[in-house]
Amino acid sequence: MIVSSKNSVLKNLFLVAISVVSTMYLYRPIFSGNLIGEPFDTRLQILIHEHWWRWFNGITTFRNMEYFYPADNTFGNSDVFLAQGLTHSLFRLLGLEMHTAWITTTLIFLVLGNLGWAFFAKNYFKNYVIQISFTITIIFSATFFVYMVNVPNVVGYLYVSWFMVLLKLIINNKNNRIK
Repeated sequence: MIVSSKNSVLKNLFLVAISVVSTMYLYRPIFSGNLIGEPFDTRLQILIHEHWWRWFNGITTFRNMEYFYPADNTFGNSDVFLAQGLTHSLFRLLGLEMHTAWITTTLIFLVLGNLGWAFFAKNYFKNYVIQISFTITIIFSATFFVYMVNVPNVVGYLYVSWFMVLLKLIINNKNNRIK
């Protein structure tokens, strides 16, 4: 029983490692100072994330992104980046410059999203080889990679994996009141 449990932990750690290493490999150009995305969308993403930092510092109001002049109260463009904006702001507080804070935030959320696919595979497939193959295939999906390289705001779509894991937990729960 202990050997089986230890083997299961090692398998899970290996699946997590595959997810993290695959993500880092795929987006390795960022380690050379390159940003993810095409220039215009990436600049927009950085500005949207930076709005959170500017608001925390009292430079702007909560609802005003300040880039749709003369329109005020354009917060709707930033609210979808709540988790990323808070993380970006934390890195800015720690002294990272704007671009480095954004790329670090984006990479962290890429890794977390791709870890979701590893957990998805673990919960949906019994065969370990299929779990590994599925995780690698999803992470190296040409469709997602091309979108991510051009439009980095799609990182949020990775969280569909976590939604699917949650859905399976809800479905498998025997207690209808908890469901």
